[in-house]
Parts: sequence; C-alpha cells; structure tokens
Amino acid sequence: MYYSGTHYDQKNYKTNYEPMKDFYARVLFEEAKYDVKNRFIEKNEPFYLIGFISVKELLKRDYHKPLTEKDATNLMSGDYYVAPINEIWDIAMFKNVAQKLDAKIKRSLK
Repeated sequence: MYYSGTHYDQKNYKTNYEPMKDFYARVLFEEAKYDVKNRFIEKNEPFYLIGFISVKELLKRDYHKPLTEKDATNLMSGDYYVAPINEIWDIAMFKNVAQKLDAKIKRSLK
C-alpha cells in the first residue's frame, strides 16, 4: 500500500476540478500514486481514509514541503503545506469534530 500525505498546494493547480477544502485527508491506496483524478474520482477505485486535518490547522502549522513532478507521490511541482502523520486527527477524532461542527451549524440555522 502507498499513502498520500495530507497537504495543500499553495498554487491551487487543481482548481479546475478540486476547490480548496475545509478538511484534508490522509489516504492509503493500492499501487503507486498515478492518474489520481481518473482512478479515484472517475473510476471510483477504492482507497482507505486514515486521518484528517482542517485547513485552518494545516496552515497554522506552517510546515512546507517542496515537491517536484519527479517525486513518486506528486503530479505537479509546488510548495505544499504538509502535516506529519502524528499530527493529524484519526478517524474517531475526526468523527467527533464533524459531529460538533454539524451541531454548531444546525444551531446557527435556527
């Protein structure tokens, strides 16, 4: 299995099909990372969610990693905000955060 790091691209090269998110996920998937849009979005190939981080937390940490097109897990060169795996929320914690956010939104709509 391979993993895709939790990261946000400052250049926003994915704007034509992926707008900036409120949360970013760390995923595991079979085989090397390639043709992500086709494999996981269009062909619905399975992957495994192992954690999340909010964009607010990701930007606050201010960790950067330059990635090039030659990196095994990257499709475009750029400066990425990244979060180490030990600093992301696991699935249980994310579920708790999502439930609190949902409750907050529902209260604000009343």
